[in-house]
Amino acid sequence: MYRKKGRGWTKHIDFMLIDIACIVIAFFISYVIRFGFNNPYVDKDYRILGVAFLLIDFFVEIMADSFKNVLKRGYLDEFISTCKHAVLVFLVTALFLFTTQMADIYSRLSFYIMFPIYVTITYVARLALKSFLKKKGFGASRKSLFVIAPDAMLRDTLCTVEKSCIGYTKIVAASLDTDMKGMTICGIPIVANHDGIVDYACDEWVDEVLIPPCSEDEYPERMADIFLEMGIAVHTGITKNGTAQGGYKQIEKIGDYTVVTSSVNYANTSALLVKRGMDIVGGLVGCLFTLIIMIFVKEHFRSICMSSYMKQTRDNTEIICGDIQEMGVQITKVMEAVMLNSEALQKMREEQLHSRQEKTSRNSTYKITQTAIFGYEFERNAKELKWQLSRLCSFTMKTSPQEQIKDVIRLTEVWENERKAYPGWYIAPYGIRQTLEMYSKTGMLLTCLQSMQVGDALRFCYEFMWRLEQCQCGYGSYEKQKLAEVWCRYYQEIRQKGQQPWMEQWFYIGQALLRQYREDGDFDQWKEMFDILEQYRENGTDGEAELKIERAKMAYAERNISRLRRELAKCRFTTMSFAPRLQKAGLLSECGMENEALHEIADMQKELLQEIRGDIEMAYRIYLMSLYAASLQLQLLSMEAVARLEHTYETQQETIDTVIRRIEACENLFHWETEVNIVQQALMCWQDKKFSKSEPFELNRVSYTFMCGSDVCEEAYVFYRIMDRLALPLSSGLVTMVSSMERVWFRALLDISYHVALTMLVRGTRSETVKSLISHEHIGTLDYETCNACAMYLIRVLETNLEELGDDDDTGQNALLNAIVQNVPELLLRFISRCSDEVQMQGLRMIKKLMEIPVLPQSFPTARLLVGLLKQISEKNKACMLGELLTTKIYEHRNLMGHQDAIDIFDYYFSKEDTRSKLPYCKVKEETIAYLLSEPDTLYKWRTKVARLETLQGLGLLTEEQQAAYGKLLWKYVDEKTNLPNLPNMHLFFYEQMPAIGGNELRKSVKAFFLNQTLSEQFKDEDGWRISMGSITYLDELRSLCIALENGYWSLEEAEVLIQNIIGYWPVLHGKLDKNATREKTMFSNAGYQEFEVRAIGMIRTLSALIDSLTVPLGEKSKADIRNMCNEMKEYGVATSELELYLLKDDELEAFVADIRTSLGGENENAIIDALRAASVLMKKYPESSAAKKLLKELLNLFHYRKTTGLVSVIWILHNLVYEHSGLITAKIVRELDGNLFTFSQLESYSKEQIAAQKACAALAYRLKLWKPKYCGAGVDAWEKLCSGEIWNEVKNEWLDK
Repeated sequence: MYRKKGRGWTKHIDFMLIDIACIVIAFFISYVIRFGFNNPYVDKDYRILGVAFLLIDFFVEIMADSFKNVLKRGYLDEFISTCKHAVLVFLVTALFLFTTQMADIYSRLSFYIMFPIYVTITYVARLALKSFLKKKGFGASRKSLFVIAPDAMLRDTLCTVEKSCIGYTKIVAASLDTDMKGMTICGIPIVANHDGIVDYACDEWVDEVLIPPCSEDEYPERMADIFLEMGIAVHTGITKNGTAQGGYKQIEKIGDYTVVTSSVNYANTSALLVKRGMDIVGGLVGCLFTLIIMIFVKEHFRSICMSSYMKQTRDNTEIICGDIQEMGVQITKVMEAVMLNSEALQKMREEQLHSRQEKTSRNSTYKITQTAIFGYEFERNAKELKWQLSRLCSFTMKTSPQEQIKDVIRLTEVWENERKAYPGWYIAPYGIRQTLEMYSKTGMLLTCLQSMQVGDALRFCYEFMWRLEQCQCGYGSYEKQKLAEVWCRYYQEIRQKGQQPWMEQWFYIGQALLRQYREDGDFDQWKEMFDILEQYRENGTDGEAELKIERAKMAYAERNISRLRRELAKCRFTTMSFAPRLQKAGLLSECGMENEALHEIADMQKELLQEIRGDIEMAYRIYLMSLYAASLQLQLLSMEAVARLEHTYETQQETIDTVIRRIEACENLFHWETEVNIVQQALMCWQDKKFSKSEPFELNRVSYTFMCGSDVCEEAYVFYRIMDRLALPLSSGLVTMVSSMERVWFRALLDISYHVALTMLVRGTRSETVKSLISHEHIGTLDYETCNACAMYLIRVLETNLEELGDDDDTGQNALLNAIVQNVPELLLRFISRCSDEVQMQGLRMIKKLMEIPVLPQSFPTARLLVGLLKQISEKNKACMLGELLTTKIYEHRNLMGHQDAIDIFDYYFSKEDTRSKLPYCKVKEETIAYLLSEPDTLYKWRTKVARLETLQGLGLLTEEQQAAYGKLLWKYVDEKTNLPNLPNMHLFFYEQMPAIGGNELRKSVKAFFLNQTLSEQFKDEDGWRISMGSITYLDELRSLCIALENGYWSLEEAEVLIQNIIGYWPVLHGKLDKNATREKTMFSNAGYQEFEVRAIGMIRTLSALIDSLTVPLGEKSKADIRNMCNEMKEYGVATSELELYLLKDDELEAFVADIRTSLGGENENAIIDALRAASVLMKKYPESSAAKKLLKELLNLFHYRKTTGLVSVIWILHNLVYEHSGLITAKIVRELDGNLFTFSQLESYSKEQIAAQKACAALAYRLKLWKPKYCGAGVDAWEKLCSGEIWNEVKNEWLDK
């Protein structure tokens, strides 16, 4: 640290200004005394004298240092100092008057009077200013002083310091030879003992240290040097002992001590002012020169920019990358040099590695060197690891094609020489990759390849692709097209003329294109090129091994685990095929074969080391050494996975530590942590740039952001390529690699290569990643073909791994299979939400194959996948596949890890009631029906057959004879409690629609289920709450039965029993609707309250459905009981309008409607939904009333203005009115609905709420088309067109004719 030198006269500029003001005042007073009340500055001569006094006073203040120690002077000292200063001022003034011969002009009386006036005023002003400064603390330096002294001197020193050391904010002390920590001497605390002095200076605020005069033996010389190194000024009392050895010395005063102050350097105020002035002048001169230069180079710079090559990014956006890119490269190099040479960064990296080692090792007491591993070691900046690259400024696009070709040929030679000088890294360092990419992206040069000789074009393409492969970057579509054209041209030459001179280069280009086709998911193109390359595999550097591993990676890309294992079994490589062997080990680890992977890595590393220690070229040695360093990451991951799976981590600790130390030793050859940090920083910047939005604070301002170039994060794709090159899985066993950044990494990949991102989502270790990235909003932005392609890919993944799913019940040890089970069903449900009929049919076939696997992993989400897919598939497609799916073999697949009942396809097959219109598509063979009617041997098979027969019964596909056989089969298994068929997945009202046989009083059994249960008894002892989402089976089944069956099912007596049963639950429930009571009894107060509130709403809805199903009026007692319950519910905030409607008197209807309209205009969601239900019932019950018409008008307004809360419910209520052919729907209303439907058809639908509204609109439009097509217009036509197009499947399925 620099210690600022004493500021001299500038330190007390305030006193100087006060003195100048005093001399001006004294001059004015003396003039007034002599000449009367006049202004002396009006007189020219006296104005000169006044200015002279002012300048002379200022000059004397500086030269005489009049204010030195001004704050420490007493009253007498200050008076003497003031008099001395006044005498000097007047003597100099007299000298000035004498010299200028102006003494005769001025009044001597005025001159002599001025002296005592000036002394008096100045003395008083100085005292007042000092008093003010001391009172306000302005004199304090805001510094802390740390006093260090031997015990014998400490008390005297501190007393002296306390009395005389003013200006310090904080003073603390420490003893050099006695532990006095915690004591206080003369009001100064002792804060440390001898051993803690340096630590205190490190941890606390210390600006200066005072060491009083002491003997040579007692003087802490080493400690003083440490303080100096820390940048702390050291004040040493002047004695015969030495002072701190480093820095500059200065004699200063600390209290009563005269000390030598040591610091790194001193800079006084004058020097700082001079330096600042030089900086400003130099900057202005530099700006001037720059302006002059820019005038002359303007045209030249423009020509450079226009002639520089255009960089083609992955989204086909081209940006200029000539000399401007060179500037970026130089900046990158400088930053990298700073980072590499920063001792602080290096220390931080070592601490991180040490921390990692401490977590996994207990006895890491030694360090492995490269010499110990390889017998050879490179320094971090060894010349062997340097690579010089040339800039492309001389290769420009000329107008003449011949000149362009010459440029390309010259460039090819330059690149060839640079390739031969490549040090040999397996994965080049980040800085090298950045520079190489900037120097290599020359997409414009590819335009002239068609005009070149095919051999020259191939050589250029080879050099170009080699460089991009080292960069680990991808290719734009234009680049792939041009490169493939050259490759095909040369292939034609090979076919016509046989072997050609550049076969190895041609084979290399083919391999790179092969990988690109695999990443793009272009499997047909990959197959075609692979078949060609296989015929010429001897032309590759290690062609046979590389093609074998490429075929295995293709199986991996298709996620075909069985074929992948077969391909890996064929991969028996020679000793020198090191890179393919590393890839093989990585794929083995992906398949859950970590032990085999470790054996492969160990054998490969052993042979690598033998080759490295042999007599080989330096570039090849670096290649092998960096390959060895890269293989250590996979070895470490596999070791940790095996140790955790086999619970041998403690015994394997030392072996794992050894691998970690080898990774540390090979940092300069490859460093994984650096690559991770680079991509994390890039992803963070990209995410902030892409998704963060700042708005101006001003209300009337709007900001617009314009971006040029690409908005993708290319580092995300580079990191994917690096992981592919390292053969690293995202997880192995129970160990993950980069799970913390998966979400943002995969999101960045979606913008670069969608198929790569999709395969990574399949591999992902976190299920939440899929749910957060592949949302409705995201799928809505995709084109239809992309959704189809993704859905088909995912269906193929499941189909090709059915055998694996059936064989491997414990997917946890197989990372790839575990990822498929976790991610593919969720992805498929999302992508199939927008897909064609062909994909839907393929999805149904996949379901059939899946359900025919005898045993599925218990973690497989069978029910979610099955129900979700059936929701997305149209009724027509399901009808077409009915006959095929009815033949699905019956196996019991339990869900929720075996704790939930099994599910069959036909438990949730058709979702619409009016499916008989699909009968022409239903083709069911008689032998299929005969099989279903045969006697089952297990309860589950019986349940499944009943579900399938019930589907056929609902479609009317069973003959009378078959119905009778079905009725007999139905009662094979009866539940003893309900005396009903034992069908837990069947709603009770279905029993009323099923065929019955003699001796079974079906209706009596169904009614007994409800009449014999007491709802309050089920819950009276309920402690806390259950997570049932408010669902009570009794209420749900009763409500469904009342809605599904015709009115009059229940007699009045039966209904009143049911009503009293439901009302009897209210005394049990209402105490739990008290938020305070709920908060005291449960951990999750809000969730508990919502649970009970939903139960109360269920009671309201069930009672409403029950009363609505009666054909006779309800008794007065039941009405009174219901009213009392409703009044109590309203006190707890439960909306009851739907139920109260059935209790209204005729004169209460208008007021009730007014309340409903008020609720519809509010913001309370529960109140709005309740009001809508009440409105629906009222319009159905009193269709001819004026109240119904008012409510219909209100609903139409809500539909027109698209009020968000309750909008979907509004559209469905209007749909129900049309479906029921309500008299409220007139021709005028139809036209109004048509207009609103047209407006809705023009809106984009990305969010769930918008899609739900579109689904309701499609259903409404379809019903209007069926009922009153005469009055329908553009709105209904628009929805019919939308449902024939690429809209969401759930929306499309509402148009039942599609």
